[in-house]
Amino acid sequence: MQDPVSRTNVRALDAAGMPASWEAARPARSTYEMLSRAWSRDGDRIALTMIPTGNPDDGDIRISRGRLLHKMNQAANLFASLGVGPGDSVATLLPSGIDAVAISYGAQAAGIVAPLNPLLRIAELEHLIRLSGSRILVAGSAPEFGTWDKARELAARVPGLRLFSVGPAVARAEDFDAACSAFDGERLAFAREIRPSDIAAYIHTGGTTGMPKLARITHDNFLFGAWAQSRSWAFGEDDVILSALPLFHVSGLATLAMVPLSVGAEVVFLSPSGFRNPQIVPNFWRIVEKYRGSFTALVPTMAATLAAIPSGGEDLSSLRTIMIGGSAPPVDTIRRLQARVQADIVVTFGQTECLAGTGNRPGQVVDPMSSGPAAPFMQVAIRARTDGPDLPAGQAGEILLKGPAVFAGYKGRPPGEGRTADGWLVTGDVGWMDEDGMLFVTGRSKDLIIRSGHNIDPRPIEEAGASHPAVAACAAVGAPDRYAGELPVLYVALRDGAEATPEEISAWVAERVPERPAAPKHVHILPSLPVTGVGKVYKPALRLDAAERVARRELAGLVAEGTIEHIAARLDDKRGVVIEVIAAPHLSAEAVQGRVEALLAGLLLQPRVASPYCCAA
Repeated sequence: MQDPVSRTNVRALDAAGMPASWEAARPARSTYEMLSRAWSRDGDRIALTMIPTGNPDDGDIRISRGRLLHKMNQAANLFASLGVGPGDSVATLLPSGIDAVAISYGAQAAGIVAPLNPLLRIAELEHLIRLSGSRILVAGSAPEFGTWDKARELAARVPGLRLFSVGPAVARAEDFDAACSAFDGERLAFAREIRPSDIAAYIHTGGTTGMPKLARITHDNFLFGAWAQSRSWAFGEDDVILSALPLFHVSGLATLAMVPLSVGAEVVFLSPSGFRNPQIVPNFWRIVEKYRGSFTALVPTMAATLAAIPSGGEDLSSLRTIMIGGSAPPVDTIRRLQARVQADIVVTFGQTECLAGTGNRPGQVVDPMSSGPAAPFMQVAIRARTDGPDLPAGQAGEILLKGPAVFAGYKGRPPGEGRTADGWLVTGDVGWMDEDGMLFVTGRSKDLIIRSGHNIDPRPIEEAGASHPAVAACAAVGAPDRYAGELPVLYVALRDGAEATPEEISAWVAERVPERPAAPKHVHILPSLPVTGVGKVYKPALRLDAAERVARRELAGLVAEGTIEHIAARLDDKRGVVIEVIAAPHLSAEAVQGRVEALLAGLLLQPRVASPYCCAA
């Protein structure tokens, strides 16, 4: 086994032939230089494959390296002709696929790409376009997301926004392919010296506490991610990477696209909508067999789903590595997946603001739950307080990162936001490091449930819940409580065809959590858990649901007597959880507000009563 790479053993890097600095190791000065160099070699080899329906029996669309380079050059030349330069961004609202890759990296050659999540609401999309300053929006067909309705609405809302369509002609949009056809695809027709520190992309965050922010990702961030991750995963030209993560997310755009493409590997997109296509799950292992996939990446919820699919006798011998990221998976998910495949299953740690904080080297993985040591030239710190001293090995605290993978800050926000005074990125994640510098991520600091001043990590609760044979996925959050502040509650989705009651699951979990305060007060069974655009469980929605359930219990008497007609919880950036109440038509908001406040007193909830015919109290 190779020596772990941590912030305390740089000598091990030198001994292994590692350059003394990232500047000496940097493979190129821009994403365009790196990708064009890779795609210029053996131009007839396949670079990208798309399975349009998600069913491998329905055929695929493939493109060679040389043709992909041609499309990227044409896109870059078109954008430059439209006035896009350093500091200017091109917004994209595209499904995953060949066009999205060429357009995204063509935009980076001319200026900056700002990929958007088509699942966002129109208000959030408008906010992001205005924040990015984009004057161009390139949109593609994704009927299941209502992409074109949103694109046209955005063009109407944002003055001067020029709309291009990819694919079939669309009213009120310019044909992107026709526009590109007028430009040279052999080379760039404009001169631009890209510096590694130049911004390459605006990647939006999840927006869990309000409007999403735009993370400024530099060419250097992308280059470091490609260099570190291709080394970590030992990617080569014969690898086939299976991708179902969206290209508006840094994992889809970088880890599963740019990183393998930079070394000449082939990328197979499982469908334009990724795992949201219902054909993917039943066909996943057949896709691995047909395309001889060697590497794929999953979020914990999808890993659990795929592990439960009965074997169809597929030949999965080509599959070398399964990466699980997005959040820490339950141990039971790892065990079930290991029983299904012979591949190495590796947990990773990263976020929009840091492309490659840690990384296991080939043959280095000791514990599948470890995210590995710090990536070369990166530093990892564990602190009880972000401004405090580093904690010793074995003690859990907040994870901080520093190095070339860390982003350049949020657009339109104070320069130091999200960083400590001494320059460390505050990840918001909780974990610990062992004596060898291996990082173990246990959850999010804001996911902690604080019961009577006692911090409860939700992960052991989720581990216990996931071990129940009827449970497909689960998540623990804190529900407001007048005495304890918060009490743990568990949300559960059952496996297809499985049956279990909340009482059965509650008893099961209570027997398996490490401490009595962690036993969930309530178990709520849902048809499915809410997830983000990349498939992570979306805990803010569950926290709101938990708060609303508490408010409904407390206000049940007012509902029964006909005083109020509607109760809903929402998140306010400044006030926290707001409980919105609609008074009965014959009552004023002022008459009801006091009674609602009295019933919710002592809870971390902000009541707001409104009349159906007037305004709030």
